[in-house]
Amino acid sequence: MSGHFFPKLKTISDKFDKVAIDYYPGGWQRPISGEGGKIVNLVKRVILPGKAAYKEMFVEMDLFKETAEEVASWGKQYELGETGFPTKGAFWGDEQRQRYFYDSFFRHFKHLMVDFKARGVPLPDKLGFYQAQNEPPRNFIGKLMRKTPYPEFDWGMRDEKGKRRAILQGSLRAPEQVRASQESRLSRIIHYMKSPMRESQVLEKQQDQQELQQVREELAHEVKSPH
Repeated sequence: MSGHFFPKLKTISDKFDKVAIDYYPGGWQRPISGEGGKIVNLVKRVILPGKAAYKEMFVEMDLFKETAEEVASWGKQYELGETGFPTKGAFWGDEQRQRYFYDSFFRHFKHLMVDFKARGVPLPDKLGFYQAQNEPPRNFIGKLMRKTPYPEFDWGMRDEKGKRRAILQGSLRAPEQVRASQESRLSRIIHYMKSPMRESQVLEKQQDQQELQQVREELAHEVKSPH
């Protein structure tokens, strides 16, 4: 990527005030290139490993790190323009996997930001989530493609009727009416991203463990409490 696109983009970088980097690990960005061909690698590296493959892909930061460091070296402002994960069914996973993506990705993303800060690499000034609500296809081709594994549709945190996906709900162990009134998982993630960064990745991970333990205690309390 860097050998092909970066030099071209750098020559025209003065035409832009900011560069937005869209990054979809496990979605559009998957480890399927290289020897063997994309179809074979898709089966070997993604389909057969299943959940284990997605857990690894969700926290893969190398491509974003490489891109962000390059753009920052030009003296340009940049942002994480878009990231997200679809809920397209068996091939991709459901809304619980989407919820897991946001939680896992942004914890590791913040660890990367701690590393950037320690090394003096400028940080992105905005983070973008894709997408707020599903936009169903309107033409025949789009409706047909939606029925395939092609990852173009169903990235919303709400379905097309506005119903909230799991990422916009509270504890999944609580009754549906209760979790709808609780602080959403996305709200917790945003709070985590806004909280002050620790001085090192070790301290950031320690804070993660403390927060995760608090969540576990809250979940246990919710299960025991009558609603």
